[in-house]
Amino acid sequence: MEGALAALLAKEAEEVWVLGDAGKAMVEELRELLIKAARSGKKRMRLIFYLDDPRRLDYLNLLRAVLVENTSMSIIVEEKPRKALEHDLKNRKERPRIIPREVISDPLKGVDDLND
Repeated sequence: MEGALAALLAKEAEEVWVLGDAGKAMVEELRELLIKAARSGKKRMRLIFYLDDPRRLDYLNLLRAVLVENTSMSIIVEEKPRKALEHDLKNRKERPRIIPREVISDPLKGVDDLND
């Protein structure tokens, strides 16, 4: 099983980085994004949640309906601590899609340019 999981994670997927705890508005934004991705023929999506408290997984209850609606896509959900965001940005070659834009704070100046 471990080899299959590693192979799945290694496949190319469009990434969306979600900052902060997910609320209903953020889930709606993700729903729209996944609908557009599916319509454009995308098959794989990786949602990376940068959470203030990565032990809190209550956002999954909000996300459940979105995941069930998108059964034609492979969707990987990851959680990371918010403090890992700056490190991950420095190690990126491509620009990730970041949701929501207004959450980005001063220590990460220039990050808002990633969504242009």
